[in-house]
Amino acid sequence: MKFNYEKFLQEIPVEITLELTPKPTETAVISIGKASFYMFEKLLDKYPKLKTSETIIIHPDSVKNTKNYPFAVSSTHPFITEKSFQAGEKLVDFVKQNNGKTFITLLSGGSSALIEYGKKKETIIATAHKLFYSGKDIVEINRKRIEISDIKGGKLCRFAPSSHWHTIVMNDIPFEKGYLLVGSMPTYNPENPKTTIKIAAESNTVNRKLAELLRKQNYDIKENIQNYHGTVQNLSKILNSKLSQMKKGEAVIVTGESTIKIPKEKGYGGRLTHLALQIFSKIPAEATFYALSTDGRDGLSQSAGVIITKESLTAMQNDSEAEKYLKTYNSALFFRKHNALQSEIETGLNLNDMIFAVRD
Repeated sequence: MKFNYEKFLQEIPVEITLELTPKPTETAVISIGKASFYMFEKLLDKYPKLKTSETIIIHPDSVKNTKNYPFAVSSTHPFITEKSFQAGEKLVDFVKQNNGKTFITLLSGGSSALIEYGKKKETIIATAHKLFYSGKDIVEINRKRIEISDIKGGKLCRFAPSSHWHTIVMNDIPFEKGYLLVGSMPTYNPENPKTTIKIAAESNTVNRKLAELLRKQNYDIKENIQNYHGTVQNLSKILNSKLSQMKKGEAVIVTGESTIKIPKEKGYGGRLTHLALQIFSKIPAEATFYALSTDGRDGLSQSAGVIITKESLTAMQNDSEAEKYLKTYNSALFFRKHNALQSEIETGLNLNDMIFAVRD
């Protein structure tokens, strides 16, 4: 199969459009999340006059401010820390100062850790840390985050009561109406008539693009699972069954976001490398297997995921130490040894994982 990971991601359609004609002097722009710079620049491509609007961008420490935007604020991810509260305070001040203007908010995954605001700081940090290791699904986690926060769940809008809010979201939550919880959604509430929301891209955007690519290369898609949101353990069982039954010219696709309960004495790995290590023994000799993150980072694996080729598969399946790497959550070290890790990159996107296999 011909597959260029970076080129594929660059071609994912992301639609940044507004139902209004924004007036720069009457508009304030907020962009938060892993894709904060990407979405902001997409906005300026469509509405270049907004370059003069009041703006704040809040991004993870790991995503560099390569254009040196003076209005960019870095924060922490995936954990809520003191820095998250500092970013939250700057955001609240920005909102108060621009009360009465129209707010355009660009929101992507990671925002829930990047910004926080509330009096019970220590309780919020401790609760968020506990939730991270809980193994609970992202909907349950975000509902709890909203409950304890003073800005999540549309509550940020209370600091600019005279404003209207237009939120454009890059949805990385693979549940029905998951877009309502991205970043624990600080700027939209369906009960607030001054707020609107639009989806720029989501898991199914990736799925459709991937299915189109595979069909163009004459693969018969025998299984296409969209919006997967179960555990890594359950997905490994599904894939073990599907991969072992693959025939020549067939493909299997999964897009979504699996969950994994990480031990506190965590090793070097991510949910994608851990999944790949659980299922690689069932991959047919003539198949190629891909487990890749759209944001270019798979947990603590220091990679974007795994590509298991026909050439590397035999050596892996003869490696007697595979189980040891799995038990210690060091899946990335196993795949690094076999040259199967995909290099970590800045993609600008933050959608769901894409997992697929083809048999030639």
